Amino acid sequence: MHKIATLRRIATGELAWRAESVGDTLCVNKARLHPKEDAFRFISVPLRRGATVFGVLVVFTHGSRPGYEAVDRRGVAEGAVRLAKLLDPDGAGAAYFNSRRLINRTESATPQVA
Repeated sequence: MHKIATLRRIATGELAWRAESVGDTLCVNKARLHPKEDAFRFISVPLRRGATVFGVLVVFTHGSRPGYEAVDRRGVAEGAVRLAKLLDPDGAGAAYFNSRRLINRTESATPQVA
């Protein structure tokens, strides 16, 4: 369970940030959480509504499985387009994501009172 929680943090943190800032599919065929840990593979794809990224789809697999190829990247990217339409058919998620991002930026810029 610990590894799943760590992968979830990676997906919702670093990969979500990358999806928003770079906005491109990322395919990594060998990654490790720690040098002594098992390797894993992943593909991450931004979920978009127009130009706005409102989420990220990440597919993980164990490093002992065959490496991802171009057909895998295309398949996950196409799946992300379909998933984005299912999750956000009217664009409300993109508006929510943009407002949450603004709130987060405001909170981080606001001085903390002790």
